[in-house]
Amino acid sequence: MSDPTQLDPTQKPLTVVGAAWCGYSKKQFESLGCSNPEVEGQPDFTNTTCQAERADGEQIEFVWCQNDKGEPVNSDHEACKVETTGYPSWVQPVDGSDTFEASAIKGFVPPCNMEAGVLNAGQLNCQAIETATNVCREQEEKAMADKSVMDAQKSLKDQKAKLMGDMDAALQPFQDSLKNALSGYQKTCEDGLKSAQPW
Repeated sequence: MSDPTQLDPTQKPLTVVGAAWCGYSKKQFESLGCSNPEVEGQPDFTNTTCQAERADGEQIEFVWCQNDKGEPVNSDHEACKVETTGYPSWVQPVDGSDTFEASAIKGFVPPCNMEAGVLNAGQLNCQAIETATNVCREQEEKAMADKSVMDAQKSLKDQKAKLMGDMDAALQPFQDSLKNALSGYQKTCEDGLKSAQPW
């Protein structure tokens, strides 16, 4: 449920537009809990629902404007008619009109980093996400200081170097064969260039 104290009366309800070929659009789509049903094994880009709510408690709208092949979809949706600098983009309704215009929010924005009054902060679980992120950071620091991890990293690095050396040695006879096959052509070229020099 939305918190009425978080509502900003000057904030227009925002709609997200994205392109399915764009990694950041997909990241924004997932971060807002959005999904598309499948039709014959393919996502239906014309039918999107999102779990994230706007600050007013209404479901946020996410509109795909291009599919994963870069082809236009939902081209009749007013939000997809807004000129953007890229995807994803956040658009807002124009007062007294069915059309949309660009908003001040650009690109991918993690929901917990969104300015107050845009999303329903009560459902985002930001404190728990921050706590979990800190746990991950601590685990990464501990792992980097763990001797078994450091030994495994060194072993991997050493093995990569050995394999590269073995590969170079294995390829050398083929490189020599190619060099020999090209030598006659190269000599003819070099001799011609040499004889053409004026001094």
